[in-house]
Amino acid sequence: MPGWRPSLSIAVLCAGIGVALWSAPRAEGPPGDLERALGILEYLVGDYSEAVSEEGRLLDDFELEEQVTLLGEVGAILGSQPGSKPEALERELDALGRAAREHRPPREVVPRLRDLHTRIATEFGVQITPRIVPSLPVGRLVYESACVVCHGEDGGAGTPTAQQLAPPPRDFLAPEQANRLSPYSVFAAVTWGIQGTAMPSFEALDEDERWSVAFYVLALRQEVGQAAPAAPVAGTPRLALRNLALASDRDLLQRLAPLPEADRQRQLRWWRLVLPLAISE
Repeated sequence: MPGWRPSLSIAVLCAGIGVALWSAPRAEGPPGDLERALGILEYLVGDYSEAVSEEGRLLDDFELEEQVTLLGEVGAILGSQPGSKPEALERELDALGRAAREHRPPREVVPRLRDLHTRIATEFGVQITPRIVPSLPVGRLVYESACVVCHGEDGGAGTPTAQQLAPPPRDFLAPEQANRLSPYSVFAAVTWGIQGTAMPSFEALDEDERWSVAFYVLALRQEVGQAAPAAPVAGTPRLALRNLALASDRDLLQRLAPLPEADRQRQLRWWRLVLPLAISE
């Protein structure tokens, strides 16, 4: 986009997407609180396995207590909304808090977090996917302005600045990020920032810029500077932008399970580098 410049003059470091608590104060329902609550749930989806193993073993007591506290923050936000109280949603939040305290494994808790996220977004009509097609070139410019000093040009967080930060910036290329990162989770982190890290809120960027950098971060795992595949793999599903925004790389690869590995990887590359014009199904 010739002549484009980020709408925010960014002079702060962009570090550690997804490595600490979301800043989610108890609030009285001003605009944005529900989006923040959904961002918290998205964070928990990615990080619950850091606190409890698949065998139900406690891995990190401090991490677990933080996550239980965050579920309480989501409940406070829901309770502050005007009109009828979403009692079923609040009951599920309480149940999830108990499940976390009982060290229920991620395979039980994470699907319920995902379902609760969907139910809250539907109940309150919250927009959680792009309104227009993001631009990877715009995303690259935002990333170079805001994030490259810590996360590195390739997303691997191997920069001198990164080595001085505690907690360290997220390495977007690490294998575990295939399960944890989606464009939506990056968008939420860029929007709200992450308490306890050098990652600030970039809410002053307009929404389209935040979505563009979020999709660009996922494209980094696909060597975004190289040419995209000439065509999608024959017979693979055509996904709308909504599907891609909410999916991690592992989610997308699971859709392609019957295909040979080379075709699965080529189609994943296509989905991350060639964004569809259709916004939703």
